[in-house]
Amino acid sequence: MFRSLVVTPTLTILAILAVACHQVAPPDSRSETRFFGRLSYKAIVDSREERGIFIIDPDTAVIEAEGAFCREGAVGKVHHFYSWSCSMGGGDYSSLTITLDADKAPPLSTWRATHTVKRQRQVCVAYTTNAKGEQVCTKNGTETYDASETKTGRVLTLPVGGAGD
Repeated sequence: MFRSLVVTPTLTILAILAVACHQVAPPDSRSETRFFGRLSYKAIVDSREERGIFIIDPDTAVIEAEGAFCREGAVGKVHHFYSWSCSMGGGDYSSLTITLDADKAPPLSTWRATHTVKRQRQVCVAYTTNAKGEQVCTKNGTETYDASETKTGRVLTLPVGGAGD
């Protein structure tokens, strides 16, 4: 009635592999290595320093900028990536964007600043019509115009807190 079960080495290996493949996946290692707390930051844009504090919680990050007003960027949050548009309180730069990737340990922060520069280009200032009826430039001049330039860099960060703060 009952047949005896013959256990072969192949059957044993298959059984071990089936059990090994059924293990539960380890928890997300990113959350274990993320930084939570306060980070002081310094962004050096040319010779100007922008300083402040990042406050990083499990579900959000806030920026407290010294001497600048920052608002959260319209791009929105992707996982733990944050972006702020900041005023620089005068100077040559028309915009400053500070980003923070809080999934990194330590968090990675960058800045992007835009400013206006004067440039020149050659333009035709006088034309004539030749014998074929085509307009031909007879005099060139120099025109000055405004152009936007963007610079980028790394934001320097340092953990803040502990017994002395």
